[in-house]
Amino acid sequence: MSGELGGWTVENETDYVNILPTPLPLDPEDNSKFCFATNQFSCSKEQIIDLWKFGLTHPVLRACVPFVISWSEWVTTPLGHPGIYEAKVQFLDTDLGHISPYSPYEYKVRANLAGGTPWKLFSRNFVINWKNAHEVIDDLRYFYIYHGGMESGEGQGHWGPKIARTSLKISFIDG
Repeated sequence: MSGELGGWTVENETDYVNILPTPLPLDPEDNSKFCFATNQFSCSKEQIIDLWKFGLTHPVLRACVPFVISWSEWVTTPLGHPGIYEAKVQFLDTDLGHISPYSPYEYKVRANLAGGTPWKLFSRNFVINWKNAHEVIDDLRYFYIYHGGMESGEGQGHWGPKIARTSLKISFIDG
């Protein structure tokens, strides 16, 4: 199954999407009530965020150096059900291509999580300063986020990792 869900493109080897109540508040300031739950089959979703839609064009970004683009999300696994979690985040250019393959503007993680793993934060900060701004700003337009996973035990019909509170923030630093 594939489809759209709140701006996310969902890929799932089954015929349904797993959106579950989030079992505990991670941040009292956040009113999100649901998480994306994987199962015994590979489930993933991805999103491409157009920075220009938020007014972050090349001239604006150049004027704002230095700044930090931060990605984060929380992941857990159900008790007794280990899982595989994976994520990839990266900068893309105006043609949706890689800015620079194998660059500091791409981050991948693949984690084997024990069953009953408490909520764990995965995150990455991309610092743009005067030393590296010339490498990225003139090409940067999109930010790509992919995440997914599956249960890695022998259970049938059980949940894999649950993913919640995916966040992309841009912080401007007084420079």
